[in-house]
This record gives sequence, structure tokens and C-alpha cells, in this order.
Amino acid sequence: MRTDAYTAEAICSSLGLPSFANDPVCTQAKRAVRILLTPSFHPEICLTFADGKLDVVSAREMIWHQVEPAPMLADRAKQTIPPELLTDLFEHLEAEETSSKNGWGMIDGMSAELLAFRDGVLVLSTGRRDCLRGDSSAWVKLAISLAWQSLSDPYCRNALAAAARYIDEHLPLDIEPARKPAVTTLVLGPAEDRAELLAAIATVGQALTLPASAVPSEVPGTGADSSGGLVQFRVEYISRPEPSPYVMVRQIGGGSFELGLKPALDGIPIARNVGQPRSLGPDGAPDLSVFAFYLVFRADLAALTLGQVVTLTG
Repeated sequence: MRTDAYTAEAICSSLGLPSFANDPVCTQAKRAVRILLTPSFHPEICLTFADGKLDVVSAREMIWHQVEPAPMLADRAKQTIPPELLTDLFEHLEAEETSSKNGWGMIDGMSAELLAFRDGVLVLSTGRRDCLRGDSSAWVKLAISLAWQSLSDPYCRNALAAAARYIDEHLPLDIEPARKPAVTTLVLGPAEDRAELLAAIATVGQALTLPASAVPSEVPGTGADSSGGLVQFRVEYISRPEPSPYVMVRQIGGGSFELGLKPALDGIPIARNVGQPRSLGPDGAPDLSVFAFYLVFRADLAALTLGQVVTLTG
């Protein structure tokens, strides 16, 4: 990533936070401190202490290694902090601010950017570019240790422990449970396409009825419409066998339908995912009656002909 793009705002956006400096969690708090840690060899971490609550967000991979700022998978943990501990943290920060002579924000191998708020007003701001090597490591060590001791989430605790090593603080590592597999999807196109895809992904695995005007997804059920009648389609396009055999069909009669566990078109097995190509009607408006069904077996393409009316079953 370019250095000029690697800003606190960009990092926090990648972590899923509304903003680094303009997050309501800070701007609406009576007293708040936010510190963004960017270790040289570990993922970024953002710690927020606001009105008795702690919020830690840690990237699972280094944002710095990305080509450009983009949403990243992150771990997040929250906890309530005893008032006396927060008071101690704030008092140490004020003392640090007063005594530091060489600047604030650079620790050996790790940058730290900090914001402090009182009654929602920003009263202290430090950044990487306007800071020399300062004496901030003592306060950063205190903040990391307090967060590590307060949280129970092993992923965030281990991220904090990794950052603590840059200031010679050796915190024990926790055993991390196995994560669920995650897939990163890059969606090209206008914003509405991304919104539609996210909406479709959110419905996977749910027992939903698929309206003809909605973004298709994998849904369980039967090959019947909402009234219990059979759903029929007219075949308008037949693909080649390679790489994935599919047919484009136009729904006859409209209405909504569901896919069962073993859907089929006139007895021809099809996959449980539906495509809806970008088709326009004579008036230029989207034609939402056209769907794409993917065949399980390539050889079944030979059983279909253009103009054929097929019934959805299964």
C-alpha cells in the first residue's frame, strides 16, 4: 500500500469502524481515548476507552500489505472497565502529555496514533508524521496491559500480546479456537451490485421464498409457487457443455417460487443456485422474469430445445 494512503482513517475504515476521529463512540462520550497501533510485523489494532467501556478491534491480516484500503476481516471484543482503572489511565496520559519532551507517537518498531476527548471535544491528537521518538511507551504499555487483562476473547488478547512485545512487555498467549473458514469476495461494478450480492449472501442457508424480482440465492423448499401451483419456464438459451452447462429460461405467469433439495426441470437435475442475468425489456427496464439454471450433468443439455416449456419440480 502507498504510504500516503495508509492513514488512520483508512485503517479504521478497513477495520469496520465508522472513523478514526469522528466516531460517535468518541465524539459523544464524556471522556474517551482512542489509540491506533500499527506494528511493523503484525496486524493493526485499535483500542478505544470511552465512558467506562473498552472496545478493541484487531485486523486478522496486515492492512499495510493490501494494494489499497479495503474492508478486512477483523476480531472485535468489548468489555466494561472499572471507573478507577480508567481514571488511572487518563491521569497517566495527562502526565505523559506534560512530561514528554521529544514528541509522542513512535515506539521502536510500532507507530501509535492517539486521540483524547473530553465532553465530545477533541483535546489531544498525535500522529505518526508530526512525532519523533518520544517517551510514550510507558502509557502505551499501560493501555495494552489494561485491555489485555480486561478481555476474554483469545484472538484480541493475542493481538494485544503481539503489540506488547514492541515495548518489552511479554504477555502470555492464549490458545485460539479453530476459526470457521472465510472467503474474501471482490465485487466489481456499481454500488447497487455490491448491495444486491451482500443481500443474497445474507440469505444463504435460510428458508426463504424467492420472488421473481429478488436477487436469486440458494433456498430450500419445493418446485412450487407461493400458491402451491407448478412453476413453468420457456427455454430461451442453451449453453455449450463447457465449462458449466446452463440454460436461460423465462418464467411463464410470474409469481414467486422455491427450490427444493433436489430441483429439476422436466426431470433434468439442476443445481440449487439460480442466476438472474441482466436482461432488459422493450421499454429498457430490467426484465426480472429471466433466470439461469445450471445443469448437474452436461449430457442433459441434449434433452432441451429452444422454446421448450419445462416445469420446475423437486
